[in-house]
Parts: sequence; structure tokens; C-alpha cells
Amino acid sequence: MIRRLKRSFVTVTMLSAALVLVILMGIVNLTNYIERTNSDREILSYLAENGGRFPVGKDIDDDHVSSGEPTEENASEEMDFTATNDPDGTPPLWDGKGGHRRGFTVETQYETRYFSVFLPVEGDPFVDTSQIAAVTGEEAAALAQSLPAADGKVLRSGNYRYTTVTGEYGVLYVFLDCTRSIGAVRTFLINSVVVTAGGLIVLFGLAWLFSGKAVRPIAESYEKQKSFITNAGHELKTPLAVIESSTEVIELENGESQWTQSIHGQVRRLTTLTQELIALARMDENSDLALSEIDLSAVTEEALEPFAMLAEQKGFGFAAELQPGVRCRANREAVEKICAILADNAVKYTAPGGAIRFTLTQEGGHAVLREENPAEGLAPGSQERLFDRFYRADTSHNSAQPGYGLGLPLARSLSEAMGGKMKADSPDGKRLVVTVQL
Repeated sequence: MIRRLKRSFVTVTMLSAALVLVILMGIVNLTNYIERTNSDREILSYLAENGGRFPVGKDIDDDHVSSGEPTEENASEEMDFTATNDPDGTPPLWDGKGGHRRGFTVETQYETRYFSVFLPVEGDPFVDTSQIAAVTGEEAAALAQSLPAADGKVLRSGNYRYTTVTGEYGVLYVFLDCTRSIGAVRTFLINSVVVTAGGLIVLFGLAWLFSGKAVRPIAESYEKQKSFITNAGHELKTPLAVIESSTEVIELENGESQWTQSIHGQVRRLTTLTQELIALARMDENSDLALSEIDLSAVTEEALEPFAMLAEQKGFGFAAELQPGVRCRANREAVEKICAILADNAVKYTAPGGAIRFTLTQEGGHAVLREENPAEGLAPGSQERLFDRFYRADTSHNSAQPGYGLGLPLARSLSEAMGGKMKADSPDGKRLVVTVQL
């Protein structure tokens, strides 16, 4: 139980932290990608506005840039993109007012790798690759001719982003080499993933280290509860035995009466309750059962046989449809106890004339045992409350039925101790289906 609490604490902590870190990592990487992309778009747009080059000796203020559209007469001249400074030494990207274009620095034109291709309506293309070494003129022309016009948009081809300017005499393709920005985004993503993973590993260690302290108050309370139940159960055995023997002495001296019979009945109920409480406490203290491969079909058939005869005596239908040869790793005594609890509950709460049905099947890698019996007063849906200790759903509307609501909780504990699951459901509100998966 305490181990499950620690695992739950660590799981919740890790899931919460992982969710927060993944969201933050996503936001940071998305922001970085958008900033890098916008910077590339800004440079590419600026190049397109200036005929596929950084302007020579011009103010870069947005109100003073040329359209950059080549004409038939000046196409070759426009493709001469040798950048120089103004005579007074002012770089072309400097706005002359102590600042520079948004996203640009004084070194931008020297750091940027780009090339442009002008495809005239007629004639050979004009190519400028003076600002890049990775592409030849032939490769640049072939690339431009293979790509559709961007129509003012910024598109991507491999590590290049490009845009086009369409004029009367042809189309100008401007390419920007984004290898460094794409690599920077990829490197940032990898580093953030590594840092996040490392942080989660460290957090897992810390969460596991301090989980004991976090659940200590619950563990102490739980241990006190288990100790009280165990001690109280053992202490009750002696007075119950004395009451039983004293009642027998009274019967020997004065004969049986309704009072002595009532005492015997109440002693039996208290004895059963004490045994169930002690069994639950022991399951909580040591939930590890010795498992071995068993023939589940044979064990289930043997465990259900006495209850089939009991149901017949009470006028119930009792069917056990067990697939032969179903084997699994389980504890034989625990399986027998689970079958006894399910069958006993079904016999107690099935209305006269009803039918109880057990099925055992092999489904994938699991053995599935189902018990189904008529039940009244159940709302359709999951019946998880049936596994709460001391909870009794009086589906038969008969308050005289014996029981304390400890059978199904014990059965679920036994199932989980064997690595299985147990659930209850009422598909239509008229019948109860309990499923055990091992």
C-alpha cells in the first residue's frame, strides 16, 4: 500500500512536471523558430525590394527603397550587385539616424549569403552568385527554373528560402541561404530536449527520494489503522470463544432457547467479521502472493461446485461456462477465495428464480473470469462503490442478508496482489457483472 502511494506520488509529480516542461519547451522553441523565420523573411523581403541585393550607398529607410524591378534596358546593370559604402563610410543598412532597419545590424549584409536569378520573358537568365560560394551560376539558374513563382510569398526549397518579383520583362528569383538559421533552430531544439530530459531525470530522483517524507503522515495513519484492526481482531477472539462456551454451558443446564440460538448466531457473525478484517489487514501488510502456473479452468470449476448445489437448493439457475485448458500464473488459494466470494455474493443477492452465470475465457494474454447475476436498484455504469469497505448495495431489498461489505474489497485486493484487475458494472441496471482479469 505504501509502495503504491509512493509510486502514485512520483507518477503525479513527474507527469505534472513533464507537462509543464514540455509546454514551456514548446513555447520557447516555437518563439525561437518564429523569430528566426521572421528575420529571414525580413532580409529576403528587403533583398526583393532592392532588386535582389543590398543597395549600394542608399538609405535603407522603408520610405526610400526602390522597387527593384529590372527593366529590359538595365537588367544586366541591375544584376551587378557589388556592395559598397557611401563616400562618407556609412554602411548601406544604416539609416543615418543612429539606428538600423528592424532585425538588421551593421554586419547583416556581410553575414548574409544569398543569390538571385532573373528569368526574362525571352533570352537567357541573369544570375548573381557573388554573395554565396555553395552554388554555381548553372545550379542557381536550374534551381530557379525548377521552382514555381512565389507571387510575393516566401517559400522554402531545401535550406533556401526564396521569393519572386514579377515584372513586365520577367521574374526575379531571390534566394536566401538559411542553413545557419535552420541549424541554429535544430540545435536549440536538441539542446532544449536534452536539458528537459536531464531535468526530468533529476526531478525523478528527487521525487523518489522525498516521496517517503511526502506520504509519511498517511503511512503512519495507515499503519496505526492496520495495527488496530489486527490487534482488535485477535483480542476479540478470546471473549467470543468465552461467550460461545458459556452459551453452550447454559444450554446444557437449561436447554436450548431462542435467546441462546440468537447468541450463537451473533457470535458467528462477529467471528466472520473478525476473520475478514484480519484477512484484509494481512493482505495490506503483505500483498505479495506466491504465484505459480495453474490450470485456472480446473481450479475455478472445483471452487464453484459447492455453490452450484447451494443455488439449486434455493431455486436459482447456476451455469458455469468455463473454457477448458485456461492456464495462468496465479495463487491457487487466492483464486479459490475470489470464486467463493463472487459465488457467495451472487447466491445471497439473486432474487428467487434468477440465474447466476460464470464464464472463463482466454482473451489475448489474459484469463478473464466473469460473474453475472440479476440485480435490482443499480444505476447503469461503473459500480466502483461495491469495492469500498463496509459498503453494501442491498440489491435484493432484504436487510436480513448477512454480510459486512468486505468480500468484494478482499477479492479485489487478492486480484491485484496477483497482478490482475477486478471491476464491476451494470450495463442495464438490471444485472450485475463482475469481471476478474488475470
